Amino acid sequence: MCNNVKLENIFHKYKNNDFLIKEDGSVTSYFEFWIVAKEIAMILLSIGLKEGDFLLLKIENSGDYLKLYIACMLTGIIACPIDPDLPKERYETILNEIKPRYIIDNIQKINDIEINDTLDNVSVNNDENRNCIMLFTSGTTGKPKGIVHSVMSLLSSAKSFAQLSGINTKTIVYHHFPMFYMAGIFNMFLCPMVSGGKVVLGKRFSAEQMFSFWNIPMKYGVNNLTLTPTMAISLARIYRHDEKVMTYIQSLDSIISTGSYLYETVFSEFLSKFSIPLQSCYGVTEVGGTITYKNKKESVIKYQDSVGYFDKDIKFICNGTKRQPDEIRVKTPFMMSGYFINNKIISGLKNGFFYTGDIGYIENARLFVTGRKGERVKKGGEFVSLSYIEDILMKFELIDELSVVSIEDSFWGNKILVFYTFGKHVVGNEINEKIDNYALQHLTSIEMPDEYICIDKIPKTSIGKVKKKDLINIYNKKMGN
Repeated sequence: MCNNVKLENIFHKYKNNDFLIKEDGSVTSYFEFWIVAKEIAMILLSIGLKEGDFLLLKIENSGDYLKLYIACMLTGIIACPIDPDLPKERYETILNEIKPRYIIDNIQKINDIEINDTLDNVSVNNDENRNCIMLFTSGTTGKPKGIVHSVMSLLSSAKSFAQLSGINTKTIVYHHFPMFYMAGIFNMFLCPMVSGGKVVLGKRFSAEQMFSFWNIPMKYGVNNLTLTPTMAISLARIYRHDEKVMTYIQSLDSIISTGSYLYETVFSEFLSKFSIPLQSCYGVTEVGGTITYKNKKESVIKYQDSVGYFDKDIKFICNGTKRQPDEIRVKTPFMMSGYFINNKIISGLKNGFFYTGDIGYIENARLFVTGRKGERVKKGGEFVSLSYIEDILMKFELIDELSVVSIEDSFWGNKILVFYTFGKHVVGNEINEKIDNYALQHLTSIEMPDEYICIDKIPKTSIGKVKKKDLINIYNKKMGN
């Protein structure tokens, strides 16, 4: 495990290095970034915020957004970043739960505040053990939970993963994730920061941006890229051959897949299109971020052989085997401080371990993840993998996107529902029958879906995770429940 990481030491060590590169080519050094972050810290103190106060961030990506995180680390003010496009009801639920001391819904609010002269001699806090951020779970299966982390847990975890994955002073990361999301803070900001690397600030990934996605990474020599499986499959499907782009993509040091389960269909299609593998990793916000890494060489050899190796100081409890996977429980040196529930920080751990809800097994110091606990359901007395059904049906050429969920059923135990969208080339009303005929060729009778439901759009979070609770609500509404 890496030694404790001092925030100030990072910026002093790399002060002359370039740190942030914007799309317009403007560059901010580590020293310049540090100076402005400290000024923002003083501004936060000037408006009456203090250690332990919640600061709600409801803003779009920017370099100043990242400086706010460092300012909160310096003061012990707890940054609470949320999706600026969050539905009103969800936003009000979060407001009522955390009751933030201050809300920044426009970064200009900070720039317009003048520092109080009486604070000239006030120094920022140097205690790395204080809490500094609360991230909310995506709420894909229910109500979002606030996960609280300390300065030390974030910095030490970032240093650990940077060492594991080879991030160093030569690394150039492309930042195109939301900055309110863990990967947008951890993988694309803190990991290169603690290692003296560079961060190229791009636009948040979107459907409109996909066609020009490679332009900025190519322009600035990005060599470390992170994608969700949804992003990866979208880029593969819209790509039209370009020799310069292809040469660039194949030169990348790493293309890491994160955020959700990497299906073989996605892995194979991306590899076939770009001749470079997606590299699996595994991480959970509660345990400090990404904790395993599968290198490029291993990724080429075999799909999903594992999600990679992990540091010896990361402890797992998993009694599963390849034939009979079990829930993965994990303990790291960078665990969360806890969940924020009823105005208190509650551990959320059992005997120091976090129960992930993922199932898998461990072999030769490598972690294998085979799905989610809730995705392995009992139907007719037999266990059925929803992930496996999803992976099989994703290969059916008439389907654009799909998600498989289950609901309780008095006869079968669980009923399997397939929600899907189809391409513009599909005509006629027989698509359900065609999907069913395809499924009959590849699934056992007990794995066969009970219903196919065509919808206009699969509901997702801002980084592409499917909102399965929303799908169940769609079904219940359809059935009049």
